[in-house]
Amino acid sequence: MKRFPKSAEMWRQFRAEFGDTAEQWRAPTTIRAITRDGQRRIKFAPVVPSTGQPRLRDPDTGRMVPQDGDIVALGRNAAEPILALKWRGSWHPLPSVEAVEQMCCDSTVLTPDGEELEPDADGSWLRLLCLI
Repeated sequence: MKRFPKSAEMWRQFRAEFGDTAEQWRAPTTIRAITRDGQRRIKFAPVVPSTGQPRLRDPDTGRMVPQDGDIVALGRNAAEPILALKWRGSWHPLPSVEAVEQMCCDSTVLTPDGEELEPDADGSWLRLLCLI
């Protein structure tokens, strides 16, 4: 089972939607890869900030699992990772700075999967990025 998408795949989606020169919106990650004692581990935030929900665990293994609203930094280049958000079972690149600024002024905004909602509705990019 693939837990996280490839960074190249996310960059392609981001550039296709926002253009080659767009700057991605930066948000705190809720899932991080850490190395301790030579072993690579994944560290999860105990609560997903955008939903306020406590972290879920796999019933079979007891391990924490990615859930809707999680944000992860992908890629080997730590200086410029691509940020992706999990929403309804799929990973989506965070929008561009320009797109978020435009959403703040609009009467309707999109969800990561393209549905149109009011800015303060559950699932809107502004709610998922904890901007409202």
